[in-house]
Amino acid sequence: MMLSVLNRISAIWLLLCCLVWPAQAQQATWSLRNTSNLTLHFETFDYQRGTWKQQVIYPNQTVNYSLSHGTSEGKFHINTQDRGFVEYRVEAGQSYTVGWDQQKGVWDLKFAHAARPDVNAQARSAQPQYSVYNASDSALTFETMDLARGTWRQQSLQSGESKNFTMSSGDVPGKIRIFTDGRGHVEYDVRNGWKYKVLWSQQKGVWDFMTVQKAGQSGQYSRQSGQQSEQECSNCRR
Repeated sequence: MMLSVLNRISAIWLLLCCLVWPAQAQQATWSLRNTSNLTLHFETFDYQRGTWKQQVIYPNQTVNYSLSHGTSEGKFHINTQDRGFVEYRVEAGQSYTVGWDQQKGVWDLKFAHAARPDVNAQARSAQPQYSVYNASDSALTFETMDLARGTWRQQSLQSGESKNFTMSSGDVPGKIRIFTDGRGHVEYDVRNGWKYKVLWSQQKGVWDFMTVQKAGQSGQYSRQSGQQSEQECSNCRR
């Protein structure tokens, strides 16, 4: 009798383990490495939790941060005394570094590399999409609009990062815009299958986009001068 009860308890325990452990294994994470020699304080935001959470990372430490089940992105926020803050979107499966940006004079987040394969890449590749490459030495924020959605959405790219953005329809162009302090913004149509890059335009004195490759053509990303981008950006439509 006692043996039968123990066998049932063991069976229930094994069943619970089989249900719980796979769910934990599938929890999305992103990683952060502190490249400075100082202890840094920052905040992370989980969309499902809906609140900011204070975090600490020690010099040269690497930490993995979990996202709530069902979410694939969160936010990162770090302050610099007397210089305000920077805030970026962080994505599951990605690795980032945080350290001092000498050019900006702030603590900043940078893209490191893909920490693991993107399991959703194949599904996204079947959707209409375009790509944007950050050809500058700075992390940049800008906005995109899918006309089916009808609202602007904030996006970010680390220096040297390229990212695909999906569209509801390949027949209707989307929109993209970027702001420059004291100079307003530039705004263009973006099209399915096209490649673009964002960089500083010396001629205009603003952050700007240029077309790298139209759908069906060959082309590659490179870092070029703002003057060259002016010529090629005639392919973009305001």
